[in-house]
Amino acid sequence: MGYALRHVADLSSVLREFMRVLAPGGRVCLLEITAPTPGCSARSQGVHAWRRTVDGALHGRHRDMPKLMRYYWDTIENCAHPSLILAAMCDAGLVDVYRHVDLGIFSDYCGASRFRGRRARAPRGKQR
Repeated sequence: MGYALRHVADLSSVLREFMRVLAPGGRVCLLEITAPTPGCSARSQGVHAWRRTVDGALHGRHRDMPKLMRYYWDTIENCAHPSLILAAMCDAGLVDVYRHVDLGIFSDYCGASRFRGRRARAPRGKQR
């Protein structure tokens, strides 16, 4: 699922459906843009510069573009916290759950369905 997680009202039901259709050992990868970690000023400055670039490039292409971009950035800021997403993945029965972050904002959440008899494990203590 790519960059749509922030639009899901019930994350648990979506993850249960993934588990229902996955073959044993099948993998799930959720891609999402996440707000930068507080205190990472270099990262957040980069994000704000990127935001200005994106907004500037798209501004004027359509009269509703400012409204659409406000909605886009608001959905990113209001997305579920990474720890909640990881916990929901484990609660749904996924194993080997982890989050990888690139450039401070691009997150991929991965996990696998269980093979027969394998139990779900909590998220790894250290995020990769």
